[in-house]
Amino acid sequence: MLPDMALAISILASLVVVAAALPFRWLRQDWRLHAAMGVLAGLTGAVNMSLPLLHGLLEPLGISPTSTAVVALAFGPLAGLVSALVAATAHFLQAPADWVPGVAALCATLALACGWRGVQQRTGSPIKALAGLCLSLPLVLLACMHWGDPALRGSGLDALPWHFGLGVFLLGMALHMVLTRARAIEELQQALQSLQQRGQEMQLALESVHGGQWEWHEGRQELRCSGSFYGDFGVLEGDPATLLQRWRALRHPDDVPRVQQALRRAMGQKGNEAVHVEFRLRDLQGRWRSVVAHSRVAERDAQGHAVRLVGVHLDVTHDRAVASTLRSSQAKYTAVYDTMPDAAGITRVADGKYLEVNPAFCALLGMERQQIVGRTAQELGVWATQEERPRLLQALRRDGKVDHLPVLAQSNGVAIPGLMSACPVELDGEACLVFVFHDMRDEKRTTEALLAQNSLLQQAGRLARLGAWEEVVGEGTVYWSDVAYQIHGLAHDAPLPGDYVATFVAPAWQPLLRQKIRDGIERQI
Repeated sequence: MLPDMALAISILASLVVVAAALPFRWLRQDWRLHAAMGVLAGLTGAVNMSLPLLHGLLEPLGISPTSTAVVALAFGPLAGLVSALVAATAHFLQAPADWVPGVAALCATLALACGWRGVQQRTGSPIKALAGLCLSLPLVLLACMHWGDPALRGSGLDALPWHFGLGVFLLGMALHMVLTRARAIEELQQALQSLQQRGQEMQLALESVHGGQWEWHEGRQELRCSGSFYGDFGVLEGDPATLLQRWRALRHPDDVPRVQQALRRAMGQKGNEAVHVEFRLRDLQGRWRSVVAHSRVAERDAQGHAVRLVGVHLDVTHDRAVASTLRSSQAKYTAVYDTMPDAAGITRVADGKYLEVNPAFCALLGMERQQIVGRTAQELGVWATQEERPRLLQALRRDGKVDHLPVLAQSNGVAIPGLMSACPVELDGEACLVFVFHDMRDEKRTTEALLAQNSLLQQAGRLARLGAWEEVVGEGTVYWSDVAYQIHGLAHDAPLPGDYVATFVAPAWQPLLRQKIRDGIERQI
């Protein structure tokens, strides 16, 4: 009998061993594996039913529902159904005349296990579901026994087949521990893979910005570095024990005190704030490179003192060069912008508010910059008429820019004629307008003065009967005054003579006049 008992235990244990050998994700998701586990469980029950030692325990049902109940609870209805079919087939082959109670017991076991599996999924407690199955299964099997054997009807709880509940408990607990361990191993592997993936992603991110990882152990005075960033400085070549000396030899002497101060601040802080410091390193080509070190405390001793720092080094040489170029360009722009004589500024297209103006614009309106920025031209009364801004926007929509558009501005009620030029730009995601206003008052006054003087000269010429003319070398006569037309008896719309001397001067005087013209050109008189 002992060999039969050992065989029964080994057969039941085979189900647990197979489950322990399989990955948890397969046991959880693969329906084909669930069906295979059902076949194995059904065969286990069939073999147990054939053992003489168990015949007395299986009466009067003649079947072993233990493995079917456990796989249905652990793997779902498919595994339980396959197990029940295999066990029912074996039972029918062994006892064809008395198979109905056994099949009924298998069906009741399968339904009960699936019900407790639903409870397990809702509550998330496999132990409670297993305990419920162990306690309720004997009651269900007792009902099947009463139905299959009329002689047992009326018997009390002393006829309960507790050994089936105990078998489900032992096999279920073993399978639960196996599945729990498999789940823990899988979660650990997933966490390890996730950490490795994040480490690789962080390394790739550092490589993309030309950076590297480093670690400093204060107690051992040990520096560790990793990443292609350090290849530009050659610090990884050579004995790792002398890495710290090689690294310190590359730092710029002027930056050493600042780096040491940052290191002391990082090691002495009580919290875990990030510490940043920028310094210069000499690369293999002898160039000074700007490097930023970011660090945090990674380990403390029992007294709370920092003993290990971790961080990254980033090469910011290019960024510093770009920033320097940007500052230089901004300084040039500011110098040109502030010193240009014409009024200029930037307005927002949406509401027309001034975002920036130069000193010439402030002088034009007689206001301070803070009085202008943030207000519109309408609020400041910049336009002399209401038609000026619409004409400006219309030209902008039509041509995409404004080029020397005549406009009329005003300051303190005084009209200011001028030429407006503007082009659209986008600043911080907003449509804006950069404009330059050229004050035409000086040109207008100069033009009016010249016209007045020309009018006086024309009047004096008429009174004195003096004609004026202009000749350009290579082009001939280009201008005659009205009096000149009158003196020569020509209409005002007559064409100018190509050669005045040959056309209008007497032959005897032509050589003398030509000589005087040449003398005037040579002496510039």
